[in-house]
Amino acid sequence: MAACTTCIQARSTSYWRTDGRRKGSRTAAGAAKEQRPLVRLDPDLVEKGGVRLANEPEERRQQFGDLLKQDFFPLNVHGDVAHLKHMSVVNVEPPVLTCREFFDKDECDRLVQLALDTRKLQRSRVGGNEDKDEAIRTSTSLAIDTALLASQPKLKEKVQGLLACIEKMLDILESDKDSNFGKFKHPKPNKVTFELPQIARYEKGQHFLMHEDAFPYQVALRKGYQRRATVLVYLNDVQEGGETRFDALDLSIRPERGMALVFFPSFSNGVPDVRTIHTACDAVEEKFVFQLWISSGLTDPQQKRSSLEGNPGKRKKAAGKKGFGK
Repeated sequence: MAACTTCIQARSTSYWRTDGRRKGSRTAAGAAKEQRPLVRLDPDLVEKGGVRLANEPEERRQQFGDLLKQDFFPLNVHGDVAHLKHMSVVNVEPPVLTCREFFDKDECDRLVQLALDTRKLQRSRVGGNEDKDEAIRTSTSLAIDTALLASQPKLKEKVQGLLACIEKMLDILESDKDSNFGKFKHPKPNKVTFELPQIARYEKGQHFLMHEDAFPYQVALRKGYQRRATVLVYLNDVQEGGETRFDALDLSIRPERGMALVFFPSFSNGVPDVRTIHTACDAVEEKFVFQLWISSGLTDPQQKRSSLEGNPGKRKKAAGKKGFGK
C-alpha cells in the first residue's frame, strides 16, 4: 500500500496517529479517499496486540463505546462482561478490534469437523451473486440455514450459543432484533438481524481479494438495509499466509484459533466506510473461519448522506485526543 501523504501524531498522546490521505481512485492505495481521518495506533503497540480495553479506565472505555454507538454500532465495553478481558483495539478510526479466546478451542474444532462432516461446502459467492468474477473469492463456504440446522442438531445447539455470545458482545437487545434463527429476512428500520452464519474454508492458494463488506449506498437503499458489523472468528491457528489485511490501514491480522475480529463496514446512517476495505490473503496453510454479518434496516429510504462520512462533529475525537494506553 502506498505510504500516507501525511502522518500526524494526535495532540495529547504519542499512542495515536491521525493519517490524512489525498483523494484517489478505488485502488488499494486510493481506497482511503475518506474525508474522515484515520486514527491509528502506534505500530509498535499494534505489534504487541493493541490496547486491551480491560486495562483502560472506565471513562476512556465509555468514550470509545459512545463513539461506536453514535457513529458505527454499539459494543459492550462495561467491565462486567466476560469478553472484555480479551478484547483489544487495533485501530481506532475506523474501529477494528480483536477478542482472543472468544470461542474456546474445543468449540472451534467441533465447528470445523461439523462443517466437513456435512460435505456441503460449496464455492463461495461474492455478495450473494454467482455471476461476479470467480477469481475474486476462491474459498468454499457452508451457509448455516434452517435446512442444515434441521439435519444437524448438534450444530444448531452450538451456533445458537455462539450467536448469543455475539449478541452480548455487540450489546444487541432482544427488542432490537428482527430475525428468525437460521432464516434471513430483511430487517425493519432500526431493527437488527443476523445474516446467515457461514463457515469458510481456504485451502492453499485460495483468497478473497480486496473488497468491502458493506453494500454500495444506492444498493443498500434499494434493499432497505445495510451491513453494519462484521464478526469473523478464526477456527484454527495459521502460521503462514491467510491474514486478514485492511488495505487502507496498513494492518494485518494473523488467524489465531478462537480469536474474533470485529469491525464496522458502514456508518450508522448506512453509508459504507470505505476505509474498512480488506483482503483475505492467499492461504499457505488451510484456514477455517466462522463469519457473520449483522445488518440493520435503514430508517428512511430517501435519507441523504449525513455528516458522519465527512465530519466527526462535536464528538471532539474523544478516543483519539485522550488516547488509550496512558
